[in-house]
Amino acid sequence: MNEITLSPLPYADNALEPTISARTISVGDAVVTVPGMTTPIGPVSNVVDFTIAHLLEIECCRQCVERGIVPPVWNSANAPGGDEKNAAYLAKYKPLVKCL
Repeated sequence: MNEITLSPLPYADNALEPTISARTISVGDAVVTVPGMTTPIGPVSNVVDFTIAHLLEIECCRQCVERGIVPPVWNSANAPGGDEKNAAYLAKYKPLVKCL
C-alpha cells in the first residue's frame, strides 16, 4: 500500500477543533461496517464535501439572480417536467460539453 503524504497546513493542526478534528474526520473515515465485508463504507467526509459543494452552488445562484441572471440548473428527474427540462439543457449544451 502506498503511503499518503499530506502537505503542511497553513494553520495549526488543531485550529478547527472541536468541530473538525482527527477524531471526527480523518483519512479512512468510513463509519459503516456491513456484516460479511472487511472494508467499512459510508465516509462521513462526503457529508462535509457535499454540504460545501451545495452551499457554493446556492451562493453562486443567489448572486446570479441578484444580478438579473437566472442560471440554468439541472432538475430532478423525479420532479414533474424534470426530464423535459433536462433534455432541453442537453440539447443546448451537449455541443459545448462533449462529456454530456
